[in-house]
Amino acid sequence: MLVEERVVDEIVRGIEELPQVVDESSEVSWFAARQPGIVRYLATRCGEDSDAMAVALYYSCAIEKAFHSTRGLVPPRVLSTLLERAESAFLAESSTRVRPGAGLADKQPALAQLIARVVDGPPVPLTEFESTRVGVALAAVVYALDETAFGRPVP
Repeated sequence: MLVEERVVDEIVRGIEELPQVVDESSEVSWFAARQPGIVRYLATRCGEDSDAMAVALYYSCAIEKAFHSTRGLVPPRVLSTLLERAESAFLAESSTRVRPGAGLADKQPALAQLIARVVDGPPVPLTEFESTRVGVALAAVVYALDETAFGRPVP
């Protein structure tokens, strides 16, 4: 199943345009309770209490909402072992040529575009290294949620 671009745009527009209206802390708390493996993974990869972690957590919440909206159900919990496998798959994919239809951009193009936008222009200043870490972490989150929500295995 494909997360449509309109779903991603709607969710991202909602979190980026109305941060004062929406109680973000409750959304992040809900996400942390539902997806503790993702939160721990982001802290490990992006640095706990860092701007990179904040950006990755913010957009991971949006990505999870997009899967929820598309599926109609909250995605199942993602285990840390799946995230590690997803990260390895993404790094392998980005360092080699993959067959058409096998890459993240082919499987979830709207989410891949979102990740590219975040890496290219994060909402807070990040170093190139931090932006790369955020991008890789978000790609792993997409791959992992794709497997748990839609049953499409991480390559």
